[in-house]
Amino acid sequence: MDAEKGQELLSAGIAHYRAGRWMDAVRSLGLARRLCPHDGDVCYHLGLACAAAGDYAGALAAYARAVRLRPDDAYAHNRMGFALQKLGRFEEALARYRLARDLNPCYPWPLFNIGHLYHGLGLRAEAMAAFARFTTLEAAGAGRPRRGELSRG
Repeated sequence: MDAEKGQELLSAGIAHYRAGRWMDAVRSLGLARRLCPHDGDVCYHLGLACAAAGDYAGALAAYARAVRLRPDDAYAHNRMGFALQKLGRFEEALARYRLARDLNPCYPWPLFNIGHLYHGLGLRAEAMAAFARFTTLEAAGAGRPRRGELSRG
C-alpha cells in the first residue's frame, strides 16, 4: 500500500514539476520519499524539484540518497555535481561531473557542466575543450531522457 501511494505521489510530483509548481512538487516528492525511502527515482526527482525551487542543500541531500541507492546512475551524479556547484563546493562538483562522465561517456551534460565550472574558474582552454566534446555528443543525439523521464541534464 505504501509503495503504491508513493508511486502516485511520484507521478503527482512529476506533474507539478512539469507545470512549474516547484513547491508542490517538493511536497509531493517529499511524501513519496517518506513512503518509498529506497526508491532512487523518487530521490532523484525530489532533487530536481528542490533545485528548481532554489533549495540546493535539499537537492544535494536528495541526490546523495539517490546515488547511494544507485551508485552507477550518471544522471544523479551529474545533478549532484550541479547542486554542489550551486553551493560553491567546486572541487566536489567537478569530481561528481567527472564520475558522471566516466559512468556514461556518451552522456553529454557532465561535459557541459565541467565546461561551465571551468569557465567560471577562469580556465578558458579547459572550458572550451569540455564544451567542444559536449557539442559533439549533443549533436549526435546522445544523452536523451529514458522512458519519458524528466530531462536528466
